[in-house]
Amino acid sequence: MKKFMILCIASGLFFLACASKPGFDGRGDLCGLIIDENNKPVKDFIVYCSTSGNYIQPVLTNESGLFVFPSLHSGEYKISGEKNNYLRIEKVVYRFNNRTNILCLQTKSFKAALLKAEELLYLGQTKAAMDVLEKISCEKKSPQQKLVMFFKFFALETNKEKRTLLEKIKKNTSTDLFKNLEAKLEEEIK
Repeated sequence: MKKFMILCIASGLFFLACASKPGFDGRGDLCGLIIDENNKPVKDFIVYCSTSGNYIQPVLTNESGLFVFPSLHSGEYKISGEKNNYLRIEKVVYRFNNRTNILCLQTKSFKAALLKAEELLYLGQTKAAMDVLEKISCEKKSPQQKLVMFFKFFALETNKEKRTLLEKIKKNTSTDLFKNLEAKLEEEIK
């Protein structure tokens, strides 16, 4: 009976020692999930992964927002990603030491990002608004990119910066809607 108790205690201590160290040697699949501001999965989000100078082939999220980097060594990785009309995910340092964990990263849709930037501008937090606007991924010369540029106009502090951006906007604008907005911005500087 005494030997049985000692064996049980020793087994319990061994189990606790192992359970408290999630690290592993070898390789495992680094799995993650990309969700939007409503906790809905984001499909076709390009996810990048690197470690100490080593570049790993990017992957796309599936319809469930899941991504997998197969057969990676345990260690520290930098994860980032982007998709047009969503906020970019800047480099997140992730310590991959437990193959059972799933990394969850949140982004914002174009509309939610603009609403956040608008809220920050209203509160006078122009630098924070500009930070949000800079992270929005858009196709070049798209209406979304032009709209982001209009929002950036109000986040800029000096008329010189505003004039420079307005000239850039004018070069990329073709529709009457944007031309009317340009005229209103021109009035804003005067």
